[in-house]
Amino acid sequence: MARVLIVDGHSMVFASRELLAEHRANPRRARQSLIGRMNAYQGATDVSVVLVFDGRGSRETREGGDEGEALVIYSPAGTTADAVIERVAAAQAPRHQVTVASNDRMVLEAAMSSGAEAISIRILEGEMARRMDEFRDKWELG
Repeated sequence: MARVLIVDGHSMVFASRELLAEHRANPRRARQSLIGRMNAYQGATDVSVVLVFDGRGSRETREGGDEGEALVIYSPAGTTADAVIERVAAAQAPRHQVTVASNDRMVLEAAMSSGAEAISIRILEGEMARRMDEFRDKWELG
């Protein structure tokens, strides 16, 4: 069964001191930094990453999602990233091992009700650090 990680992008940006500082200076650059981190995590693991942000456009937009890249989804105007996360989790949980990472309790509860595992951003950051250390050790990247 494939493993899918759905990440609440803004929860992660606002939970990280480094990304938050970057966001205050340049929100787009902070999102790109997070996308880069999630691409690296996906490349070092067997987990497919879906990163969801609140969007500003009239339609839901997607980028990435190719081999080795996280799928990035921007919610359409009038729809929150939370609603997109809940929809994607509900659609994927019956077929895949889905984990949702957020600091929003309502998002986590909705994820669990759809059959997904729910974790905090702090837990995800710890898991990412551990897995990236294992990857560097395995490939002797120091």
